[in-house]
Amino acid sequence: MPGEQKQFMKVLQDPTSELARQLLASDELENDLRGPWWEASVTVEGGTGSEPASRRRHGLRPDALRIPSMLVKPWPSGPSLTYNICAIW
Repeated sequence: MPGEQKQFMKVLQDPTSELARQLLASDELENDLRGPWWEASVTVEGGTGSEPASRRRHGLRPDALRIPSMLVKPWPSGPSLTYNICAIW
């Protein structure tokens, strides 16, 4: 609805407002919040595997990028930065 959209945009423009604070402090947001995978703690083998319920969840680590062998080996007549372009992309 246009009124809700206007109120939402107002909250985004003033993150210190009372409504923004209520939204950011909500249990629902805390339950759905996921941190980046690289901030997850390393699990030690042989541990219990149980974490406190208040711990922040993290996303899954992505699979390693597989680079075709033809891009790893230098091409005498090809572009010299092929591997780097693929690694950045």
